[in-house]
Amino acid sequence: MKTKLAAIILLSSGLSSTAVFAETAPEWNFVQGSVESLSIDNANGFDPLGLGITVSYLLTDNIFVDGKYSRLSDDPADVDVDVTLFDINLGYRYRISDITDLYGSLGFVNLNIEASSGVNSAEADDDGLQIKIGARSRLIDQFEIDTHIVRRQIGDDRTQLGLSGHYYVNEQLALGVGILGDGDGKQYSLSARYAF
Repeated sequence: MKTKLAAIILLSSGLSSTAVFAETAPEWNFVQGSVESLSIDNANGFDPLGLGITVSYLLTDNIFVDGKYSRLSDDPADVDVDVTLFDINLGYRYRISDITDLYGSLGFVNLNIEASSGVNSAEADDDGLQIKIGARSRLIDQFEIDTHIVRRQIGDDRTQLGLSGHYYVNEQLALGVGILGDGDGKQYSLSARYAF
């Protein structure tokens, strides 16, 4: 009898905990800093590393704006190469459950590449559009996952798949990992997020 009573108590506490977790929605208002690396196939040792910052903000219950700035550098064969990527997007999120949002956004993206070696230097700069479609879900109270597809019309049009996860240490601070890539390369990130 004591064993059955203990099992019932444990089960009921587990169900109530799950119910609390299931009421937590994805976070949309945050500032995030990240360490990022880029791995490109057949790039002859060009593996840039750098920093990024992302800001996201809900303008209304469903409309959001977000943007990102990142700068990565490497010096293969004694050539200093800097890659800068900037984007700003306007999007719409649709809540399909207490813990999951579907979203889409359209934005402007700028890619700048600078290379210098001694007295010689070169620069390439291009602008374009970016379309992003994804889903974000708070699987448990402390853990949020984001899966998305990004289509960038800049230089060679490129479609990339992305996956990231963030663990919330408390209500404001989260630590995360992410990957974004296609058949030609991948971008990895480690991030710290502050939600407000």
